[in-house]
Amino acid sequence: MSNSKHILENIEPTNVFYFFEEISRIPHGSGNTKEISDYLVKFAKDRNLEFYQDDFNNVIIYKDGNYFDSSNCVNKDSPIILQGHIDMVCEKSPKSSKNMELESIDLEIDGDFITAKETTLGADNGIAVAMILAILDDNNLNHPPIEAVFTSDEEIGLIGASNLDMSKLKGKSLINLDSEEEGFMVVSCAGGNRVDIEIPVDTLEYSKEDLSLDYMICDISISGLKGGHSGIEIDKGLANANKLLGKLLKEFNENNVDFNLIEISGGNLDNAIPNSSSSTILIQYIDKIKDIAKEFEIKVNEEFKGIEDKIEVNLDFKEFSKINISDDKFTVLLKDSTDKIIDFLNDVPNGITKMSENIDGLVETSLNLGIMSLNIDRFNSFNVTMSIRSSLNAEKEELNREIKSIAEGFLGTVKIRGDYPGWEFKEDSPLQKLVCDVYENQYNKPMVVEIIHAGLECGVFVNKIDNLDAISIGPTLLDVHSYNEKMGISSVFRTYNLLL
Repeated sequence: MSNSKHILENIEPTNVFYFFEEISRIPHGSGNTKEISDYLVKFAKDRNLEFYQDDFNNVIIYKDGNYFDSSNCVNKDSPIILQGHIDMVCEKSPKSSKNMELESIDLEIDGDFITAKETTLGADNGIAVAMILAILDDNNLNHPPIEAVFTSDEEIGLIGASNLDMSKLKGKSLINLDSEEEGFMVVSCAGGNRVDIEIPVDTLEYSKEDLSLDYMICDISISGLKGGHSGIEIDKGLANANKLLGKLLKEFNENNVDFNLIEISGGNLDNAIPNSSSSTILIQYIDKIKDIAKEFEIKVNEEFKGIEDKIEVNLDFKEFSKINISDDKFTVLLKDSTDKIIDFLNDVPNGITKMSENIDGLVETSLNLGIMSLNIDRFNSFNVTMSIRSSLNAEKEELNREIKSIAEGFLGTVKIRGDYPGWEFKEDSPLQKLVCDVYENQYNKPMVVEIIHAGLECGVFVNKIDNLDAISIGPTLLDVHSYNEKMGISSVFRTYNLLL
């Protein structure tokens, strides 16, 4: 669905924001990248640029060097690789009814920031795509040969980069544009993987006649959390809605509340800290859980004071005798299975498990309980997907084993997928030195060189291309992977000038 308004048309750099607005009109969540991939192909065809598109929706666009003054050029025939990913995290606020698989992003301007109305903005990593397209579109720039690499499905396991045919690239210097703080250059990152857990559950069918009239259905929701990127923001101590719901249900158990789970779910992506979760239970006596829920809300808001704004716990009761039951059947989890899910949610670790002993403030190993759901229509299973990250491969594998052991204790099965490598620091990098020198010359202050806990595609490229020199830079982005995401306008201006 296209939005005809040009919200960003008068903002500098206009060519960058033109392309950012263009791609914001195209739904491009992870796993839904064919349309934006085809847009890039059309862009190349319209400009008579050579391109390559693969079955994973990766696109490479090639542009010959363009020199007006080559007197100061070094290795003028050696291509530079410019790289960003084309998928975005699709999160929205509880108030939003937008279908992000079909509808465009509604851009808004808030002072020096660009935001999206009630959804993620997609600046991660749409701004990289926009800056690269602006360079390819400008025939008045001095530049070496360019290999512009647009990868798919980065947010769900670096899938595009991992499957890209690297023989299509000749460059030995790569500038990745997926960093999120202006003035910082990332030179190393953690590796990681996804963990899918399936725990079997048993169910029981009721009809209306089976239950007395004083039974109730209660919808429980935990909302109002900030959410965020599980790599970049795991050190902020943000609350995880899935873990909080598990704790609330455990408090019901500890206070001898008799209930059965009907539904439970939370989170949309394994690498996004979930900002809301919900469950539905069958219960007979409701007064006690009202007090427990109220006390729990007070307690967690005090626990996360100064970190979260306002965590809300809501209960919505419906009379069982008045609900519409198809085929007069009603399925709930047995109490043992209800307790199994609650115990798993409380036993499984989440968040930071180890800080680096060598670098102050660097998270070394972490995990994020990103998605949970109950599948009782087909498989009678409780399903969880987690994101694991570590700077050390041995620690990543040890955490995988720990999660596997916990899941097997609940008779669950575990599948590990989407493994991606870390990116080791390169001390003698000419590209690092060059970018630091240019930045200091432009802005009269040193660039900060950092190692991060989040995963970047640089690790994939460096591990597949011999002697590749890589860095990652980007403008200031805030609250990525959440519907509060915003991008600094003046920061984009400065970062684009640095890139040029």
